[in-house]
Amino acid sequence: MSKDKFEVLGTDVIRGDGYSKVTGDAKFADDYRFVDLHYAAQVRINTPSAIIKKLDYSDIINDPELTSICDSSDIPACNKIGLVKEDQPIFAHERIFSEGDVISLVIAKSSISAKLLASRVNV
Repeated sequence: MSKDKFEVLGTDVIRGDGYSKVTGDAKFADDYRFVDLHYAAQVRINTPSAIIKKLDYSDIINDPELTSICDSSDIPACNKIGLVKEDQPIFAHERIFSEGDVISLVIAKSSISAKLLASRVNV
C-alpha cells in the first residue's frame, strides 16, 4: 500500500457540526416537539423468570392521561423478532425469560404520566 492513502491519520479533523453544538444552535432529537405527541413507557417486572398468569389494567384504564395500551394481544402475526433466529418475543406473553422482557407498553399524554401508569399495571 502506498503511504499517501493514509494522509488523514495524525491530522486534525474539523467537525462540520462542532460550531453549532458549541454555540447551542444544534438540534438534538430531544429538542423537537410535535403537536399531540404521546409518550410510551414499558411495563416490566424485576424478576429473571416468571409465568404470567394475568395482566390487569383495571387501575389505569379510566385514567384521563391514558391514550392506549399495547401488549402481545395487539400483534396479529408472530410475536417474535431476532437477528439470526426469530426467538425473542416483542411482548412477553405467557412467560418471562429474562429481567429485560417487555410485557406491554402504556401510551399517555406525557412521559411522566406514562411512567406512572406503567408502574400501576398489575402483573
